[in-house]
Amino acid sequence: MSSHFRGYLRSAGARDYAGAWAMLSPAYQAKYGGFEPFVDFWDRIVTVGITSTTGISEQPARYVLQADLFFDLVSGSRSVETAEVDVVEQSGQYLINDYRVISAEVVKG
Repeated sequence: MSSHFRGYLRSAGARDYAGAWAMLSPAYQAKYGGFEPFVDFWDRIVTVGITSTTGISEQPARYVLQADLFFDLVSGSRSVETAEVDVVEQSGQYLINDYRVISAEVVKG
């Protein structure tokens, strides 16, 4: 499931917003409040990177991983996060269903 999440970050980071949006479950899309707020969020990010992922749990059709990431922001700051990511299988597709920040630090540029 790490590869799916990495693919999502690559798509979003490359400004392929439609491709990244399609990798989210309808429930997670709803948390963004629609496609435009999703694009607005990613437009604030210059670079995104993932430094590590670890599988936490695997159940039928649901996987949880922990990821260490960084986001370089348009403002010049860098956000460093550790997050838990839920990936679910729906209709034969893997979709990101949730993203929970465990810890975050913003470093001023």
